[in-house]
Amino acid sequence: GAASIILTIVMLLEIFLMRATLLAQKLRRQRFTARWQPILIKTIAGEQPPIPTLHRKELVDLLLLWIRLQKTVRGEASLHLNHLLASLGVEQDVLRILRRGKLDDRLIAMTVSGFLGNKEAWDDLTTMLQDPLPAISITAARALLRIDEEPAIAHVIPMIIKRRDWTVDRTAVMLKEGSPRLVEAFVASVERA
Repeated sequence: GAASIILTIVMLLEIFLMRATLLAQKLRRQRFTARWQPILIKTIAGEQPPIPTLHRKELVDLLLLWIRLQKTVRGEASLHLNHLLASLGVEQDVLRILRRGKLDDRLIAMTVSGFLGNKEAWDDLTTMLQDPLPAISITAARALLRIDEEPAIAHVIPMIIKRRDWTVDRTAVMLKEGSPRLVEAFVASVERA
């Protein structure tokens, strides 16, 4: 009886600590977003707001916020966001995450590399295209197409045909984002197959 009371108390304390940790993380992210989102929005508008210090542990949060905004803009606004990341000097950190980060962080780094057109990530992404996890391989394909579509077509189209685990909706989005050249190459490959 005493052992079960002790175990119950320990479990309650553990649950309390987990909830407190999650709440602290949520509050930290809210403060981070409140500080950085206005900066990113001003950057999109072409302004050059003062940039606060970015701590290493905040990098993934910034990249996630940056991706959300990058997906909603085009043209000059997209270039302004790219210049902001370049001014922060995070390209090597993104490559490090791409190569050795946790799975979620690697997916973020792949997407960022694609939007930035980071050719240094090309070899890593072509390797990740063969990954057995569909999330990694299709994210790598989209990044390759964003970096340089023409040579990426030769890598990506055979994978679209071969990978039965790629969902139709994600493949359709990838084709929609691409140029008519990508769609023509896909249709031609399907007809040959």
